[in-house]
Amino acid sequence: MESIQNLDSQILLYIQEHIRLDVLNPFWIAFTHLGDGGILCIITSLILMCFKKTRKVGYICGLSLIIGTLFTNIIIKNIVDRTRPFYTIDSLVTLVKYPKDSSFPSGHTTSWFTCGMGLFLSLNKRYSFTFLLLASLMGFSRLYVGVHYPTDVICGMVIGIVSGIVGYNIVRISYKNKPSKLNNFTG
Repeated sequence: MESIQNLDSQILLYIQEHIRLDVLNPFWIAFTHLGDGGILCIITSLILMCFKKTRKVGYICGLSLIIGTLFTNIIIKNIVDRTRPFYTIDSLVTLVKYPKDSSFPSGHTTSWFTCGMGLFLSLNKRYSFTFLLLASLMGFSRLYVGVHYPTDVICGMVIGIVSGIVGYNIVRISYKNKPSKLNNFTG
């Protein structure tokens, strides 16, 4: 476990020393704030639910977010209670205000991967991989600004992907099992 912690720390310091650029800092700070509270993912889900053509996708994203949030923020963060890297790595400089909750797993990464996976599974594969790319960038942004360890982000990604798949299958099965009149139910 100590070797994983050391590798996590080395990666964060490498990013800080070799990848961070003053000219890019405003972009990564702004990008990471797009994940605050999962608000953008929640809004996306709600907007998709408003239109008959995208309602099913909205349900998938919304249910996936609920599943991911339950596991990440309610269960795992409280059980593991991992200290944020800026408290344990003396030379790490964060670029954003210190988050108050525990570090493991990354909630930002989880929420973006839940929606990204739901959209990827539901939409045209030719373009929907973009959502997984954006989710990956969100995970990287959490490392770049210095508020998560790499293993926090990896776990958030896994939880997000699994939650997206579970949400997709639950909604797909529930639509399949409804009488045809209810396939496009409004609420």
